[in-house]
Formats: sequence, structure tokens, C-alpha cells
Amino acid sequence: MNNNDMFQLGTFENYKVRGRCKVIKEYEHQIENFANRLKKPGLGAFMAILDDPALIDEPDGVRTSPNQVPGDYAEKNPVELSEKRFSGIETPVYRIPTAGGLTTASKDGAYLEIVHGLDVGSGVRIRWDFLIGESSENDFSLNDFALIDIIDAKNSTLEHREVLHQTTDIPLGRWSTGWRSFTWRSPKKFKAKIRIVVCNGYSFSESNPPTLDQLTAARSFPSGLLIDCVSIA
Repeated sequence: MNNNDMFQLGTFENYKVRGRCKVIKEYEHQIENFANRLKKPGLGAFMAILDDPALIDEPDGVRTSPNQVPGDYAEKNPVELSEKRFSGIETPVYRIPTAGGLTTASKDGAYLEIVHGLDVGSGVRIRWDFLIGESSENDFSLNDFALIDIIDAKNSTLEHREVLHQTTDIPLGRWSTGWRSFTWRSPKKFKAKIRIVVCNGYSFSESNPPTLDQLTAARSFPSGLLIDCVSIA
């Protein structure tokens, strides 16, 4: 049992957290329409924001410099979700399929992780709301996303991956998904590393590789992820 499943301790106790994340009581997603702008937890008094999309400089959407990020965030910088090889070629940590035969790759973002023993039939439930930082209406080459990985902590084998949402799947005129639930049941007994990730990303195809401008722009207007609970039973 996770005794901080709804962040009721007001902290990230029991979790490993990377990036611009914090525990909050409510969140105002300024670019969302008024009826859906104010976000509140549905199960308890607290929730978590991963990669706060409000931490940008207007109007170009560049991330706020680390020395301007308030001290109550887990880290001052986003976590890098791409790696550079000795050749200088950038390799994304995450690659997911996107409509139109495209691939979307991660650039930077944030994640929350918990290690917990699971039995056969143990259930994992995560309540989430994906907040986008920019619309893909005019530019499908930029595409943020959120996903969940369930990893065997003993041998690092990926047991399950589920993409929660992508920017390109958000209907025009909306800037968030609203609260939704992820559920999964374990097929075996093992120690699981449950990682919830939100990524700034970019889309490309084999015939149309990403440009340098695209790789730079992919770091702007980050999307965020609200987490209401991480329930394991």
C-alpha cells in the first residue's frame, strides 16, 4: 500500500521525482477555456503537477530560467529525455507512434516514479489530466505526450507501456484532457518501478527527419501532467 497515494502528506515522500514538479492544492491552466481552467483534485486535498507549463517566458514560450523557478519545485530544470552520442547525433529516450505514419520523440520534461511490490492481480490506478502548452493545429511537427512505464525493478525489463495522450489528440479549442484514469493489473508477482512521464516532443518521418529549428522549438511551450492519485492495491 502506498501511504502517500493521493499526495496527502503534501510532499513527494515515497516517490522519485525529476523535473519541474510540485505538490499543489489547485492549478489554474491559464490558456484553457474558462469553464475548464481551474483544476482541483477529486479524491483528496492535494495533487501533483509534473513539468508545470506555466513556467515559461511569454510570448515565445521558452522555459523560465532556473534562477527564476520558485524553490518549492522538486528541481529547477526539466529532465533531459534525449541523449547525445559521441557523434553528436541526438537519441530520444522515448519514441511513440503518431497519426499519419509519424514518429514522435521526446526532448525534455519530467517524471514521477515509485517502486512497489506487486502480486498476481495487483491493481495500479493512476488518475491524470494532460495539460498542453501549445496547439498542434498549425504545426504537427511539435507534439508533446504523456505515458506510463511499468518496469521490473530487478532486471529493468519493460513489462507494460501505455501512452496516455498526445497534443495532436486534443480537440481544437481544448487545452487539457480533463481527469482520466489509467488502470492495469499485474500478471505476475514482482517488484515494479512505476514511472509516469510527460515529454516535450517533436514528430518526424523517415523521409522527413527533424530539423535543427524543430529540435530547438521542441523545448518551448511545455505540456504538463496533473496526477491526482497513484493507487496500488
